[in-house]
Amino acid sequence: MAKVPPRNPKYSAVDLWPPGSKGNVDFPPAAFFPVYLGNFLCQQQGELVSRVQQYFAAKGLLARMVFVRSAQNDAFRNYQDRTKLYDCLVYFTRELDALDAVKYLHRDKYHGHRLNIFPGRDRHYFSPNETVEVIGQLPGVCGDAPAQMYEDEIRKSCQLPLACVARNVPDQVLLEFRSRKEKETGVRIAYGKGIRLMSITTQIAKQRFIEADIGQEIRKRKQFVENLPHLHVVWKLVARNLVTPSFHQALKKGKPAPSGTLPRNPANHDHVIQAMKRVMAVAAQRQLDIGLYRAMFPNAYKQFMAILQASIGDKEAVGFLQSYVAPWQFRQNQLNPWEWMHVQLHNEGLDHIHSVIRQRQANHSTSWN
Repeated sequence: MAKVPPRNPKYSAVDLWPPGSKGNVDFPPAAFFPVYLGNFLCQQQGELVSRVQQYFAAKGLLARMVFVRSAQNDAFRNYQDRTKLYDCLVYFTRELDALDAVKYLHRDKYHGHRLNIFPGRDRHYFSPNETVEVIGQLPGVCGDAPAQMYEDEIRKSCQLPLACVARNVPDQVLLEFRSRKEKETGVRIAYGKGIRLMSITTQIAKQRFIEADIGQEIRKRKQFVENLPHLHVVWKLVARNLVTPSFHQALKKGKPAPSGTLPRNPANHDHVIQAMKRVMAVAAQRQLDIGLYRAMFPNAYKQFMAILQASIGDKEAVGFLQSYVAPWQFRQNQLNPWEWMHVQLHNEGLDHIHSVIRQRQANHSTSWN
């Protein structure tokens, strides 16, 4: 797991509004330091800003604000909404924070997908000497699958590490090797296994956009600078002893509670644990691979919990279930019988969760008779 050195000095109230960020300012974001963040998994697009800030807070960095492009201005959003993998500009108050985000967190793995983190104002390019484009379809990977599935397949086939992988347009996946020699080796090995990798001939940007590309869009929505991080973001920084009391109090004052969420029913956790134990027991009986199951259903706990919460009216849980897509579903038409056995294994856990809901409903009906 990628780590960032502790911040010194700690964050204070001053870090919320650096000079030049308030008042009659032509372009308030100019007072901050952005990075481009790509390949970030978020099941609900409306939670993207909060999830991004929580990720960086967990690493010890204050992501002061996040700019997400609107669907009206970004045709690529259609693909992102299908895969739940988004990109954005993340603004830091301190220049060192932005530099460290790129230095320490680029290629960090978040919910099974490696992040792309680059400067938000300076364009970085794939080197033609080390970069290839995937031509055609990889065995067992559907055409519009996330870039991570392509990376996993290439790494498995070629036994070589990759320096960067990106899918910045729907019909192109780029793979950057660590050196020209490793690229040539990878292309040769892949070709022998029926995989076509073609060297790129021109420089292609690693960031899908930088601040200058979307400057007008930012100007029209520059009020996003006024959106301070939510308290649950700050709590992660507080837990790491990275903020001063003045910072905490400045944010805590007047912060509303999140809407649409009911308090989590403590009993639900116990039911989910029972469902997971059932999955483990059945896996042992059928001699299935728990590692494969976890790879196919990395959010099993969250899905089970959301089903229980939704049954008692939790709107956030309902929204999660409406948009949730498990990794295996991107290639369900290519699943082999062994993988389908693990889908059936997951259904054992779902059956337990639904039996809990049915029992609750029966008890509720009885109490009214």
